[in-house]
Amino acid sequence: MSMVIPKWWADKVKDWESLWLKTDDGEDELNEATCALLNYLAIVEITEINEENVEEVWRRIAIYQALFGSLYSDQESNEPLFVTRSDVYRHIGIETEVKKITFESFCTKIISMRLAQQESRLPSFIANGNRTFLFAAGVDKTTFE
Repeated sequence: MSMVIPKWWADKVKDWESLWLKTDDGEDELNEATCALLNYLAIVEITEINEENVEEVWRRIAIYQALFGSLYSDQESNEPLFVTRSDVYRHIGIETEVKKITFESFCTKIISMRLAQQESRLPSFIANGNRTFLFAAGVDKTTFE
């Protein structure tokens, strides 16, 4: 099981039993998707997922993933694993101890994080094979690693 940053509660999730898996030792363990979502809630600073805010939760996670990539990857292929809209909807009712911030504050925080991050670590740069778009287009001959 992945480490989960915030304290959390799932007793209001419609099918909360499905959040758990049995390990080979017969122990109950929180599934990886739920662990990931709980950690994303801490990053996007939302306290709970409910019917009224589920779309905002999805937007915040989608924005974060678009700008910074996924926090998780498949253990075998090392391909990134992204939280989807249906993953978020599946967890309506989950709550955390995270302090909620407004969407505007979230955007300000994300912009600051993006501007402070080294370009070579951004998903858009990596997706271009560690090249700028101008380099890939043959305009700029400067390479970056």
